[in-house]
Amino acid sequence: MKLISCYVYAFGKLKDYSYDFSDGLNEIKEDNGWGKSTFAAFIKSMFYGLNDSKRTVGENERKKFAPWNSNEKFGGNVVFLWKDRRFKIERFFGSKESEDTVRLTDFDSGKEFPNNKNLGERIFNIDEEGFTFTTYLSQKEVEAKSNSSLTSKYNSVCEVQDSAAYDKAVKILEDKSKEYYIRGGKGKIEDKKRQIRDVENRTENALAAAETVNALKSSLSEVSLENKNLTEKLKDISSRYERAGKKEAACERKKRHDVLASREKEYSEKKKAAEMVLRGFSFGKKDADSVAECITELEKLSAKEEMIEADIKDFSAKGPQEKKVFNFIPFLIIFAILTAAGIGLLFVNVVLGIVIAVLGAISLIWFASKYRKTKISGKVYQTFSMALKEKENRLSVVKEQKQNYVVALDKFFSKFDVPSGLNYKDKAEYLKSAQMQLDSAICESDRIKKEMEELEALGLGENSLDENLADLKAEHQRLNGELTKNIGKEEQLKSRIKILQEQYDSIIDLENEKAQLMDEKHELEREYKIITETLEFLKLADENLKSKYSSPLKDNLNKYLEECLR
Repeated sequence: MKLISCYVYAFGKLKDYSYDFSDGLNEIKEDNGWGKSTFAAFIKSMFYGLNDSKRTVGENERKKFAPWNSNEKFGGNVVFLWKDRRFKIERFFGSKESEDTVRLTDFDSGKEFPNNKNLGERIFNIDEEGFTFTTYLSQKEVEAKSNSSLTSKYNSVCEVQDSAAYDKAVKILEDKSKEYYIRGGKGKIEDKKRQIRDVENRTENALAAAETVNALKSSLSEVSLENKNLTEKLKDISSRYERAGKKEAACERKKRHDVLASREKEYSEKKKAAEMVLRGFSFGKKDADSVAECITELEKLSAKEEMIEADIKDFSAKGPQEKKVFNFIPFLIIFAILTAAGIGLLFVNVVLGIVIAVLGAISLIWFASKYRKTKISGKVYQTFSMALKEKENRLSVVKEQKQNYVVALDKFFSKFDVPSGLNYKDKAEYLKSAQMQLDSAICESDRIKKEMEELEALGLGENSLDENLADLKAEHQRLNGELTKNIGKEEQLKSRIKILQEQYDSIIDLENEKAQLMDEKHELEREYKIITETLEFLKLADENLKSKYSSPLKDNLNKYLEECLR
């Protein structure tokens, strides 16, 4: 198997990092803290995933390598050569194992393989623990112990299933010695030394904490005093802001009261005008309906009257006609007298004779128009007269009913101050409008008076302010922001003082802890010395034993060789 390249999307402190592997040894030379161990852990995690069985952050890889400033998934991919084919493993990790994803694809064709479980074991034929103890070396403590997958692999290439007692003893002692000391500053003794140095550092920090606490307490006192002054100023501003707010509200109530007073006056005038029209009476719905009914009946009677009058006129035009016949006897007598007089006078006075002759002609015309005879059948004329009389009687009844409605309406409208010249419908609408104006004016006037009383009960102010409300509000916000900031600063100082005070108070415990660790270190060094000396003596004994038997064995071997060569 051969690594080709990898890409770190996000893993620990590494983010968006790519690396291409070359043939031979690959070196990454960076400063301490760059992330070299993180990079090595990333490669291991691509094949075996993350070990999150431990609770502590230092041993729980999921917690340790999750991005420091994000909750998003983290991971990346590795491209490698295996059995002459290039593959790509892509893993992303969540906050728990159920959120992890892994994909195995053929790098050249892009084909995805469905079985992506236990990839590391399938590729290397050893589990994660065996991989960690052999192929992969981290900065963790190197520990030699039995591993089933390694043992199986060793046995497959070694014919010997058990070693000699010496080898077992040496191995036991060497393994035991490694527990106490390992190259690279590891082992029980070095761990104990680190613990002692850590206690010494904490002791120094605890001693230095005393001086820091005094400085912080001084700063805390200054901040507390400043906060006290800010609180007093804020209290004063709040009181002034509240007073100004109340005064502004009173001014607004005064403005509203003035507006309402003006409107109340308008409605009072409307009410007075409506009352003058109604003259103490009302024109409600019942009155309006009654008047409307009378007007409707009056209109019906007027229409009926016109219809009857038209009928009488038409009936009279179509009735029996009288025939005019001249009475010639009076005509002849007058004409004879005037003619004789005119002839007689012509001899006496011509003018007079002409005048008398003209008078005779006029008399003839007059008599022709006055003296006539009507020849109509008595029965026909009687029937016509009775029918005409009936129609005229009906007309009289209608006129009488009509007059009754007119009298009733005139009497009703006479109670009110209605402009003359209006018909009955317009009068009714005029009164209806006046009644509505009166009702509205009364209702609005009462509502306005009630609101004015409520405003008066709350108090009315002048239309001027001693202080600007906006300026007070801005100052209040500024002081409140400054106080909030200082309170946070004060809490931080208290927290630091508490932590440093606890450090300072732990000096005695640290000294006792250091003494105990020193005793434990001496005991470990004593045990390590016993083991190393025992191992030296054992090896010395082995060498002495070999030197004792090596010469005879060599001589016998040469002897046997000479015999074989003969």
